[in-house]
Amino acid sequence: MTDVWAFENIENTERDLHYGPGGFFPIKLGDSLCLPESGPRYRVLAKLGYGSYSTVWLARRISDLAVQSPPTGSFATVAIKSLRASQSATGREVALLQRLRASDGSDPATIQLLESFTVESPNGVHQMLVMEPVVPLPLVMGYFRPYTKNIVRQLLEGLQFIHGHGIVHGDLYPSNVGVAIGGLDGLSEQDIWSQGGPPTIVPLVPTDRTRDPASYPPYLTTSLDMVELLKDALPSFFRCQPGIRILDLGCGRFADEIPVPKSHINDRFAAPEVIVSRFAKQPGGVLWDWRSDIWSLACTIYEIVSERTLFTTLSKMELPLKISAVCGGAPPEWASYFPNIAEKFREHDSKSADALWAEKAAEMQIQQSVEDTRRLVSLLRCMLRIEPDERPSTAELLRNTYFDENVSFSHP
Repeated sequence: MTDVWAFENIENTERDLHYGPGGFFPIKLGDSLCLPESGPRYRVLAKLGYGSYSTVWLARRISDLAVQSPPTGSFATVAIKSLRASQSATGREVALLQRLRASDGSDPATIQLLESFTVESPNGVHQMLVMEPVVPLPLVMGYFRPYTKNIVRQLLEGLQFIHGHGIVHGDLYPSNVGVAIGGLDGLSEQDIWSQGGPPTIVPLVPTDRTRDPASYPPYLTTSLDMVELLKDALPSFFRCQPGIRILDLGCGRFADEIPVPKSHINDRFAAPEVIVSRFAKQPGGVLWDWRSDIWSLACTIYEIVSERTLFTTLSKMELPLKISAVCGGAPPEWASYFPNIAEKFREHDSKSADALWAEKAAEMQIQQSVEDTRRLVSLLRCMLRIEPDERPSTAELLRNTYFDENVSFSHP
């Protein structure tokens, strides 16, 4: 097979093959993103990240533009999520985020859409989602250990806000949790470039001379090292209580949506009803709903607090067994779903689960008191129930004794 590009792709960039029909919008540093019929609105400063369906960029609103209808909020420095054309045509993310707009000025611990617009390229029509900039929580959790309990509370409050607006997130995992960044508006563009450091780039040169040069950027660039930028330019960020944001509604759905779309969550964070549907290939699909989010959030909290993944193996044999071990046994019908391991399910009961969670508690006790850790384990075990109907709502979980004020917050 003939190579499409002259140079090999580098790590920590989006796939070059995603620039084509239905793919990414070509963006390079310094570009101006224009709103239809309004001219330039944002200047691209750096890449923040990428995924299968989008690239994300740090940008600044062009200040001398006469804006007739300014976007909600007061951010001059924003994150712009650029969706691939195929996702723009079929996705729900804009509609979901529009429903989640906080109109009362509250802080819902959920990413807020400031505005959205579309742009065109040879690859198709692309939605641009303008939001406040965040840094992924896993990258900075080490600085915020004293706020562990508050972070867990904010995560539950954010999910409560999402569920309360009739939405199921569908893809909760640590990288979809961020910390809001204040203060970037006070930095000049040169401050961001110099203190963030130069990115690594690789030229995109097609081997096909007939390829439309407007369908791909001149180079791929690695993401800005936001943690280093914050350390150098905004060190006060690490001395304040973090403002948590639940991110990325790209795999979400409306709670009353029929038919229920396919779940795309990673197996490590997928609820048992999703795993059974995938691994046992049950006919008719699976109903994943707010209760599936509760399971995923428990796995997310465990990983954020312990820096370990609760379910590390993904084979069709090992993952159901690990779920059974964590939950103290599997439902009787799982024997027919997984006949090759049915006998092993019998090894798991409440006593073996207690012993397993005693080990997990030791992993989670990072700058937390013994009592805080014990209560957090109890909270997670309430959320990690195989039967969806047994999982508490976010409102019930926020009344858990883990959040009692008379329990020590953390070790000094």
